[in-house]
Amino acid sequence: FARAAGAQPEPDTQRQVTGQAAAHYGMHLASDGPILVIVEPETAEVLIHDIRQPRPEERLPPILVSRTGGRGRRLGLFRQPTGLSIDYERRSLLVCDTGNRRLHELTFRHDPDKEIEQDFEMVSAVRMLDFQQPAATGSTELPWSVKPIAATTREDGTLLVLDGANAMVHEYNPNWEYTRSLGGHGTNANQLEDPVDMALAPNGESLYITDRAGARVVRWPLGDGEAQILGAGVLKVPHGVAVGGDGRVYVSDSGAHRVLVFNQAGEEVARFGTRGLIRGSFDSPRGLVFNEAGELIVLDHANHRGIIVSPDGEYVDAFGPRSYIRPAQRPESFNEEDYSE
Repeated sequence: FARAAGAQPEPDTQRQVTGQAAAHYGMHLASDGPILVIVEPETAEVLIHDIRQPRPEERLPPILVSRTGGRGRRLGLFRQPTGLSIDYERRSLLVCDTGNRRLHELTFRHDPDKEIEQDFEMVSAVRMLDFQQPAATGSTELPWSVKPIAATTREDGTLLVLDGANAMVHEYNPNWEYTRSLGGHGTNANQLEDPVDMALAPNGESLYITDRAGARVVRWPLGDGEAQILGAGVLKVPHGVAVGGDGRVYVSDSGAHRVLVFNQAGEEVARFGTRGLIRGSFDSPRGLVFNEAGELIVLDHANHRGIIVSPDGEYVDAFGPRSYIRPAQRPESFNEEDYSE
């Protein structure tokens, strides 16, 4: 078919033409500045969203502007992408590739002054840390090959990688040269049983790590100080962890379908969420992250959507497949029979 006569139509730069993302978000996300990234496990890709709000009177959902990765073994390709970390100022994105036992650093371009638009060539691969190489952990002998499941970077460029196989955190200097390891399997405050996720405190002086088998969160000082345990006897199956600007610690409990909040002393100060689809409900919530507006984004994993709430747990918005966000956006029209097996 040929295009009919007339003026060329104006292109819609926000129209999704990169292919529809699978409805099932993964368990990991990260955000910094105007960018939100989410793992898409079925395609082994990372979905990149622009979360700017150019019109305050009309809230926009996160807009998919690019995607990167795919299944493979080369730099920039993944077998099982998991933990993410993003530094918008440096335009740097870290991706833990658990399947290949690697950590990838990607760089991306983004102009915050331009209108939101798709960019098919937004991301480029920079370097890779292969944990199957002996030099990856220096002369330190480990029982198992490092399984990277989360990563973060301190202000001075120090890289921290959470190792799910050895229940440790490995530290690297800005050149990605190994310096030391923390932790190991065990039940003490300075050990882990089954780590899942980690978050850096706002001052960069300590790490919060969710320990699924131990049903707890541990706080590890990166310098002097004592380790601390949070949520013991309260959490069922902790997964994601995020730290607010005020220092409060947010933990998703996928076993109890809720989010718990702890103060810096380790005391529970709030909880929100029940199991379900309507507003205020989750089903196996996983990853947590704060956006630049100070709102908490929750990956509502089994509900195939993302939920945005205030720091106090008040509903703000939902994004994802329309049928799954409708019960949250319009709870008055929700009919449970429409979602029954």
